[in-house]
Amino acid sequence: MRRKHGLRIGTPSLSPQEWIVVVSARRASMRSLREPGRAQRLFRSLFGWSEPRPHESERLEALRRAAIYMWHGASELPDKEMDRFLAAGFSIRHYQDLVEGIAEMRG
Repeated sequence: MRRKHGLRIGTPSLSPQEWIVVVSARRASMRSLREPGRAQRLFRSLFGWSEPRPHESERLEALRRAAIYMWHGASELPDKEMDRFLAAGFSIRHYQDLVEGIAEMRG
């Protein structure tokens, strides 16, 4: 894939809002990918802890989940996550942009 002045030539990459989701996923833990268990829900309700909310948009949530895997060093997404990513309307090109973008941000 050719680049000119640091920008990829060809189809557009992720939107600015989507890149914000990718950058914010850097601080998220792998635990944030799991559904809360019964005990966790009970403690949250008893102590009034707020539950971290996934993105309202399935598209942004799929992107957030993929970005968390990439930030935590996954060489590729698990099949279930890749299916979710593609079903949310992303393409393999978006996935490549995500991987390359995170690699560049890591420096």
